[in-house]
Amino acid sequence: MEQPIHKVIFCDSHFVEPLRASTDSSTTLVIDWPLEKVLSTSGYQDRMMVHIQQAQARNPVRNGNPDKDTPWYTLLGWAKMYFLDRVARLKPFGATFTHVAWIDFGIKHVVIPEPNWHVTVEKSKQDTMIQCLCINPAHVSEFSNLREYYSVRRYKVGGGFWLMKNYQANNLFNHFRREMFHACYTLHIAPLEDEILGVVVGKQPDLFECHYGDYQDILNVDYPRHSFNLVWRGVIQSNTINILARSYHMLSALLRNPNLPEDRRTECTQMINRIPPNRRAFY
Repeated sequence: MEQPIHKVIFCDSHFVEPLRASTDSSTTLVIDWPLEKVLSTSGYQDRMMVHIQQAQARNPVRNGNPDKDTPWYTLLGWAKMYFLDRVARLKPFGATFTHVAWIDFGIKHVVIPEPNWHVTVEKSKQDTMIQCLCINPAHVSEFSNLREYYSVRRYKVGGGFWLMKNYQANNLFNHFRREMFHACYTLHIAPLEDEILGVVVGKQPDLFECHYGDYQDILNVDYPRHSFNLVWRGVIQSNTINILARSYHMLSALLRNPNLPEDRRTECTQMINRIPPNRRAFY
């Protein structure tokens, strides 16, 4: 909320007046849009909630969190692409605003902000690609059995930050909606939006520019809680684009893991020793 950017906030009715009272109306538009209203829009179908409930009962995600990933929470995530497309079409702050971004309210709690995000934003003004946070991009070869693919949380891309030119919002919405309907109505499974977005990125790689997203539940603990390969992919990506401080941060997190196999520990140690002392830092 403190960021010096124009914002559009969709929210339940009881949040409207408090938000309007605490924001500048010249830079912030608060829209009364209960989540239930999403079900009546042209982009979604009235019986979708029933299908989500049935899918979660029939094919639950094996490593999901049922206390958090409720049907309404799932729908909220799916609605992100609809809201992006709607704002891009509305152009509430005038035609001079050429870009639209989705930013989760709680993003600061799960992502260390990329120190050069402002460069990313400036670069995107000349770029036609959709900018997203990504840890381990999927490849189309992984989708031969999509029901099995969706049955496990893969943590491929982040759903909390997406930046694009206005016209790309509709492009992203259409690709997402196609995969969403296929998952829900054909495969009878209800993955969270970031898992569906991972498939969209994997199938349409030329549309996206992926930036490494440093998620706290992976790195900002005593040691990574997810797969070695997931974080290792980020190490290689950081080395490739010569951000060695980020690489050092991730390698250090891997080495703090007491259960890291010895061959992996040796590999990490060798790589971290090749980083010059003046390029070592923690994010």
